[in-house]
Amino acid sequence: MDSDIGPAGRRLPCPIVATTDLHSPEWDGLILVTDSTDNLTGPLEFLKAPLEQAKQFDDYVGKDVTLIGLTGLASRRLIYSPTGPVNRDYDDVRRYRDAADKGIKRALKAGCSTPLLVTPSGYPFKQAWLVSLLGAMQALYTPLEIREDVPERAQKLDRLGVWSEKEEPGIKGAQLSAGLESGRFVARDIGGSDPERMAAPRVADYVVHNFAHTVVQMKVYSDQAVLHRCYPLLSAVNRCSAGTVTTCLCCYSCSLYFTILVQELSTLHTLP
Repeated sequence: MDSDIGPAGRRLPCPIVATTDLHSPEWDGLILVTDSTDNLTGPLEFLKAPLEQAKQFDDYVGKDVTLIGLTGLASRRLIYSPTGPVNRDYDDVRRYRDAADKGIKRALKAGCSTPLLVTPSGYPFKQAWLVSLLGAMQALYTPLEIREDVPERAQKLDRLGVWSEKEEPGIKGAQLSAGLESGRFVARDIGGSDPERMAAPRVADYVVHNFAHTVVQMKVYSDQAVLHRCYPLLSAVNRCSAGTVTTCLCCYSCSLYFTILVQELSTLHTLP
């Protein structure tokens, strides 16, 4: 069964679909992220044989991202993105993020528009599934200026599927990841955009727009007298750019202030 998670007002790179169906023809590629093929058990066991067969002809399989054609899979493409070792003293769960990032980029190069991300659960990282999905969505992020200037390039995929063996954990995990990614998406827009595009007044406009009709309440202070009285030190730094919409990079963050009051922090991941 499939369950759509967004975007419907969410700030996501594309719609996310939680599913338990590996063989649906709606997926045009399967992205496998795992540290070992030993994790391919149960409904994933059918992937072992083609991977082992591919290793006989290509030593690169299992060392870095590889695309394999499959006749027994409706999507016909298996993109195997191994994490590499995860049992050394300096390894952590980011191995899964990096592998998902590579897998998504390889899927895009292969022409996929509706790939399915598969991360088998395994030792030692309980959050590997969630981190893989967040890594995939990070790879799908398109900068704000490109989305505004070239709308046809705003979305890299039609949708991204994420597989879970059980329906309820998959839906809850996808909802949580959508909430986390929504916040990361906004942070990238604000922190990674051109200084003039995200001059402080435009940051305020962006944040007000994005948090409208949510549990987040905010108030923007733009009156210079109020800023001078309540924030005298920051107001002193702001003297050179006060009244200028496009300000220099070193001062623009001081030319306008806003405060965000978060009510019911635990419900943020369910923002519309």
